Amino acid sequence: VASTDDKDILIERLQKEVVDKFEFTLSKRRQRDTSIMLGGKTDIVSEVNDGKGRKRKRRKVSRPPAAASTEMTLADIVKRRLIAGTNQCTRALEASSTSTGPRPSLVLLSRDVRPPTILAHIPVLCKRMGIPALVLPGRASSELGKALGGKSVAVAVFLPSTAAADAVTDGQQQLSEDDVRECHRRIDSYVKFAHSKVPTNKAAS
Repeated sequence: VASTDDKDILIERLQKEVVDKFEFTLSKRRQRDTSIMLGGKTDIVSEVNDGKGRKRKRRKVSRPPAAASTEMTLADIVKRRLIAGTNQCTRALEASSTSTGPRPSLVLLSRDVRPPTILAHIPVLCKRMGIPALVLPGRASSELGKALGGKSVAVAVFLPSTAAADAVTDGQQQLSEDDVRECHRRIDSYVKFAHSKVPTNKAAS
């Protein structure tokens, strides 16, 4: 289990060095809005106050068909390397255990998830495959979720850069190789830092 100070540093670095830097988010609305802006068009937004809070209403505007889905961004590369959610992470770990998927380089677990049995299988899979796992104390699920642009995150899995090697060629928009390398470098640097916070067997005994 990481210390509270280490947890705070890990979440802060994740948000600043990866999430904010490459505009990654788990929020479906923010992903859609970003895609619209990348397509060169924006929705016209009007705000009305109903006395209980502000509501946002959107008026549709025409834009090139499938523009958002054909453009690759650095956030898409982060998405291929960072998986969040119990079911998605379980599938990634099981795929690795059967050699049908890449071997994760790091797993972050939120200690405050209830009931604990929801994540009980994750440490078992990590130990079996020798994958570094770090348990975050306190209200880690909500703090990690906030950092990633979601409500709460029980577990997050980082995949190696080879898992996203085809990211540049998938979209019509060509990303610069320097930008892609920098994106991978930032993620790898974060994972390496997190590894230094994983308790060793000697320290845990």
